[in-house]
Amino acid sequence: MSEIHSLFALALRQGEFVEAVFSNVRKKSLATYKKLLVRPVDIKGNYLIQLEYHYDKKVMHENLEPGEAAIVLEGLMEGYFKQAMVHTVNADFHMLSNKKAVVKILEKKPTKSLVSYAHNQKKQYVLEEDVAHDFLVELGIMSEEGQVFKKKYNKFKQINRYLEILEDAIKSVKFDEVVRVVDFGCGKAYLTFAMYYYFVVLKNQPVEIIGLDLKADVIAHLTEIKERLGYDSLIFKQGDIKNFNWDKQPDIVVSLHACDTATDEAIGKAIEWDTKVIMAVPCCQHEAYTQIAQPEQQLLLKHGILKERFAAMTTDALRANLMEIMGYQTVVMEFIDMEHTPKNLMIRGINSGVKKPEMLDEFKKFTGYWSLRPHLERLLSKQLKEMLMDKE
Repeated sequence: MSEIHSLFALALRQGEFVEAVFSNVRKKSLATYKKLLVRPVDIKGNYLIQLEYHYDKKVMHENLEPGEAAIVLEGLMEGYFKQAMVHTVNADFHMLSNKKAVVKILEKKPTKSLVSYAHNQKKQYVLEEDVAHDFLVELGIMSEEGQVFKKKYNKFKQINRYLEILEDAIKSVKFDEVVRVVDFGCGKAYLTFAMYYYFVVLKNQPVEIIGLDLKADVIAHLTEIKERLGYDSLIFKQGDIKNFNWDKQPDIVVSLHACDTATDEAIGKAIEWDTKVIMAVPCCQHEAYTQIAQPEQQLLLKHGILKERFAAMTTDALRANLMEIMGYQTVVMEFIDMEHTPKNLMIRGINSGVKKPEMLDEFKKFTGYWSLRPHLERLLSKQLKEMLMDKE
């Protein structure tokens, strides 16, 4: 057994190994990943060594038994990296490999102590921390070294939460070769860029994404950013949701904080297109507030702030109900913690292809009781009438 292998075999033992960092690639022109982080993890009660390979735009993980890890690390130190720093509770080992792959080992006093290595100890984000994701750097959320700026950490969490919900939604959905996405009211387009990065960089999935917004200066600025990033199949367009058309069939329609009935326009368009996935985070639900009336419920409606909150909840409940009627498996969920934004509900629908006309009677009774005629119902009136005719 070589000296290097012996060192790794001893260093990686449970209760002693803290972490290791491998850097300085031997032949940069042939390199695929640039850095390797190694740490102990506990997965379902098993002590393993996690190898975290850092590429330009992604990170890959590999979990190995300590013995296997020692063999892999020995090979990497002799043939791939020129330098490594191995931290244990008893000592630090600085390893240097020369041109002839002769490794010199310098032993130093320990500088790090053992911490809990439970696998769920640190939040595992879709977009990992300490990795320089190009669009997050460009948008000013993290540094070029991959450090999330303190003031932007809530935005970083919000983006990851969005991608988690998206990832969960598409598990059961079959897409064609290219996934087509429309982002209505894209604004600063944090999530538009995130979706592109998720599909193209993390999943190696071809996409075509359109981000739509009313402001011409915003669209011009976003176009400059996407060109700098080289996001070729991402397009930003100026316009409103009502008048937007695409000659292709969108697979996913998203809408983040589209104001008042603009959310209904986005959902209505998605249903008209028979979109596979709908993700909407509503904002400023004013419509129901001006309509809602019920003499028997003045105890609830006489206070403006209570009426406003009830109207907002009712609006989202009716949206979700109409999506179910039109064949979408629909859930209303918390998008982000209330402490970060009061607009924290998301309505997510996955197209099941099975419409539910039997739910219309309940919908009509509810809206009739509260004197409501939701905008989304008006948008879907033709389809709802056809559904009723088929039911009869």
